[in-house]
Amino acid sequence: MSDKRSRKAPAAKAVARPAQGAGEMTTSAKAAAVMRPSVNAALVVAEHTKGMFGELDFQELVQTLSDGIKALASGDMSRVEAMLFAQAHALQALFMALALRARNQEHLKPMEAFLRMALKAQSQCRMTLETLAMTKNPPIVLASRQTNIAHGPQQVNNSPPAAPLGPRKSAKRRNELMEASDGERLDAAAAKTAIEANSELATVGEVDRAAHRRR
Repeated sequence: MSDKRSRKAPAAKAVARPAQGAGEMTTSAKAAAVMRPSVNAALVVAEHTKGMFGELDFQELVQTLSDGIKALASGDMSRVEAMLFAQAHALQALFMALALRARNQEHLKPMEAFLRMALKAQSQCRMTLETLAMTKNPPIVLASRQTNIAHGPQQVNNSPPAAPLGPRKSAKRRNELMEASDGERLDAAAAKTAIEANSELATVGEVDRAAHRRR
């Protein structure tokens, strides 16, 4: 009996070890996978292409999208241009199909509905081609003082240029009567020499104001 128990114990441990933690993902790994753009796009593509190409490998699909994202980050726009070109052709085909369906309608309302959808497809095709043209030949942006159409936050200063440093000259004309010379003001209390035209005049003497007030 002891020999049988000793033989079975290692076998039981060997079976239990692989079962622990097999195929499990941590909470952070699940959150990171859900937030990855390649995973989100792979989910949508896999859902809408069921039955078209058979069973797709989801991990291979995610890897293909991840490679495309890396190429785009490095500046390779070839896949983006190919996608826009293919979408323009698909929209053109949709426009033709809807326009032909509208032609085969006998009543006005169904014909109008098909024509409206056909014109929407045509408008989307035109916008896709415009986007492709801008991707191939991006417009040249010229900066000006009044408009700012460059990408990214920029500051346009429309204020007049600042005055040069140094002493500022007054716009008012200097009153020459208040000064005898530049930087020398007249003193009203100082005695002045009489001029020849009024030689009879003399300097007024001091007045005893206190005595004058008593009188």
